[in-house]
Amino acid sequence: GEGPAYRAARRMLTAARLGLARQYAAAGQWAAGMAELEAVLEDDPANAAALATLRDIYDRAINDAIGRGQWVEAWGLRLQRD
Repeated sequence: GEGPAYRAARRMLTAARLGLARQYAAAGQWAAGMAELEAVLEDDPANAAALATLRDIYDRAINDAIGRGQWVEAWGLRLQRD
């Protein structure tokens, strides 16, 4: 089974991916941030922090697309988010 060291390493990897996703989002690199969070959710579909951060990144990406007048892009992101 999973020993304590494995579980600790898994938690650290998850925390690192969440932090990296937030850094990507801060830099406006929406797709890269989403990819990190999707990797976390693939391993742990119920990870509340990853789900909340993913929704935040989608919202920010949608607002960015609207701000650039990219309505079709914003619409596509909304469909993906929902």
